[in-house]
Amino acid sequence: MKLWITNKQDVHRVSMCRIKRFFTQTAEHFLGMCHGTKWTELSLVLTDHAGISRINQGYLDVADTTDVIAFRYDSIPGEADCVSGEIFVNIAQSVELGPAHGGCSRELALYIAHGCDHLSGEDDHSSAGYVRMRQRELRWLRSAASDGLLRLPMLPGTRTP
Repeated sequence: MKLWITNKQDVHRVSMCRIKRFFTQTAEHFLGMCHGTKWTELSLVLTDHAGISRINQGYLDVADTTDVIAFRYDSIPGEADCVSGEIFVNIAQSVELGPAHGGCSRELALYIAHGCDHLSGEDDHSSAGYVRMRQRELRWLRSAASDGLLRLPMLPGTRTP
């Protein structure tokens, strides 16, 4: 599977190398649960409030900011049975909410895991779905932390917009 990471925000400095390592392991973990599905490409886009609001409005017709948006693209009929996906993560929100939830890096890791969980087919539109997803994501974060994968340093406010 090809992985792409794009940083479309310029306010918060991030370690792209560490994010790539975490993203690779997280994608393998969550998408590995999709038995029989061949993933070809997966893209992670790091953005800010304005960027994620544009995606939310343009594709989901929701005029608001959010933490994560994930799109899964199934294969076109007649082509090889392959799946790809995109995850948009709001870094600005992880910086704002992070201190109250265990740190910015942990919050960013949770958003990446949440996006991968959505791509695996999970849905959090019901309370039961939300609880199921959150439990699975927190279990993964605990495992990732014990493996040293959660060191995703973010330095808030290191650049000006």
